[in-house]
Amino acid sequence: MKINILTLALFLLCFSCKEYEDVEIPADLPRLPELCAQYEKLLAEAEDGWIAEYQPTAGSGGVSIYMKFHDNGTVDIQSNYPGNTDVQKEIRYRVSGIVKPELTFETECIWAKLYQEAGGDYLFSIESKGNDTLLLKPVRPPYERPTCVVTRANAGNKDVFYKSISTLQKLDGFIKNAVAYFKNLELTGPQGTIKVFTEFNITQGHITLTYQNEQQEVATLERQFKIEGDRIRFIPSAIIGNIEVQYLQLGETDEQGNMLIPDAGLGLSGEWSATHIPAFPYKGTAAFYTTTNNLKLTASETNEASEAMQKLIRPIYAISDYKDLPLYINYFGPRHPTPNAFCFMHNGSWLYYYINLDTKGEDVVYHGYVPPTGAAADQMGVVKPFLDKICDPAGYTVILSADKKTCTLVSRSDSRYWIKLDATIVKS
Repeated sequence: MKINILTLALFLLCFSCKEYEDVEIPADLPRLPELCAQYEKLLAEAEDGWIAEYQPTAGSGGVSIYMKFHDNGTVDIQSNYPGNTDVQKEIRYRVSGIVKPELTFETECIWAKLYQEAGGDYLFSIESKGNDTLLLKPVRPPYERPTCVVTRANAGNKDVFYKSISTLQKLDGFIKNAVAYFKNLELTGPQGTIKVFTEFNITQGHITLTYQNEQQEVATLERQFKIEGDRIRFIPSAIIGNIEVQYLQLGETDEQGNMLIPDAGLGLSGEWSATHIPAFPYKGTAAFYTTTNNLKLTASETNEASEAMQKLIRPIYAISDYKDLPLYINYFGPRHPTPNAFCFMHNGSWLYYYINLDTKGEDVVYHGYVPPTGAAADQMGVVKPFLDKICDPAGYTVILSADKKTCTLVSRSDSRYWIKLDATIVKS
């Protein structure tokens, strides 16, 4: 029986070998080294170069990258990524691979920058879709990252690319040089008017749009964006009420620093202005700030704040044992001058700076401090510049995050003074 089984196995093995012994790889099919060489030639022979439209991750904005490959294994690169708009010359690249052709950028350049900062990569599989289009796909995890489409450059798309760099610089300048915190966008078209507070993260290609919905509640919309020529295109379009905003075309800036928006798609146009006061009230934020019991609002060295505010508060961090400045609201008992106080530990002892609070409307709060005594008075020279500013008679706009974990105070007389505080409820 064992002999019969062995004989059957040998018969099947011989039959299998016989079935496939005539299968051959066609002689004219290019081997991998030849295929890689063909891609190198295709890249270098493009007289006007190539333009890549790259989205590092599904959650990031788009970046345009112009590349002029040379037959000596180098490429000149330029992008519209913030801080990387200058031409990077003689970047080493190669096309090689084990299973399929892969394009690698070997020298530090914009591709490495996007790998470090935005979750992108500098190593891709390369696939041709005709002579004018290439697809670059990630060969390392996460594999679900978007495919990069690379198009042969010509006079038309190169002009759009160079315009996008100018648009990036214009946007960056508007944000950095704005004299006020609130970048309010007002657009009007056939379907009505919208007013939106905008916050940009240019590096991540991200914009936050805050507006008042039909129920008079503050709503927030998050969008990615990419710069196309003189436009900032939202990914996807932003729907605010019954109005769709596809993109923002950046126009000229007037004497007051306001930027015109001549076109936002679907007949919309308007203006971007920087103001000290929001375009709409933040409903209920002042009440949360002043009436919540045992509310602790903490400023520390890790919290976001404007440079103007940091100059006032850094000296306090320097003498605070924990490098922070908590504000306790409705926390202290009747033996204290008020239930509210800024306080911090200095050389092992707590210093208290008591605060009176008042409100106006939905989102405006006013602070007034009680003259300190004892050890707190001894440090008043350090604390007073901050207290004087936080007690500005014009008051502060209170912006509360949706999860109520952060609270931002913005001066209504000079919104270059703002600070974001961590909000927690503590036991009394």
